[in-house]
This record gives sequence, structure tokens and C-alpha cells, in this order.
Amino acid sequence: MLDQIAKSNLSEALTHQTLQNIRHVQIPAQQGFLPQPVVLPVMENILQRQEAAQTAIPPQIPQAAQYYLAIEDNAKGPFTSAQVRDFLQQGIISDRTLCWKEGLSGWTPIRDTEELTR
Repeated sequence: MLDQIAKSNLSEALTHQTLQNIRHVQIPAQQGFLPQPVVLPVMENILQRQEAAQTAIPPQIPQAAQYYLAIEDNAKGPFTSAQVRDFLQQGIISDRTLCWKEGLSGWTPIRDTEELTR
């Protein structure tokens, strides 16, 4: 019987509070059964957490670096790191060829660019 009263009171307490603001559910004292109110902890901000999980935006997929090459005093590109390595292997450019990508402070020889010399 006590269990039934507690469930009834819990249900009643939930209807009087919004789920977004719940921190604790208080079950009021009953005649002779519970000498004082009972406070049960409840997960904070249930709805906010559910909404956040449903609307969470995944991070952007990292894009491959886009390199520009200084060829015959002209900037050419953009090229991926794989393309630049292919150009090196084919002898189209050398490790002294200058390159630039976002994040570099200026034009840099390919031999000094770790991503291209692996």
C-alpha cells in the first residue's frame, strides 16, 4: 500500500512541475505512513538533454589541405598533398619548389613542409 501511495504521489508531483526544471521530486507526507516528506533526486533537465542529443551537429569533416605551388614565378593550384607528392615523384617539381597553404606564414620550400615530405 505504501508503494502505491508513493507511486501516486510521485505521479502527482510530476504533473505539478515541468520536466525541464526538475531537480528533485518531493513526495508529501501521508497520514501515519510517512512522517516527513521524502525527496527523490531526479536527473536534471531531462528534456534539455534529449533535445541537445537530437539537435547536436557533428563537427565538420576535415578537408584535405589545398596547396599552391610557385611554378615559373606563378602561383598554381590548388593541389592536394597527394598530387604534390605525385609531382615530386614524376620530377615535375623539386623539393625546393615553393608551396603555400592556409596556416603557413609564407611561401615555403616543399622540403620544409612536413606533410609533403612523409
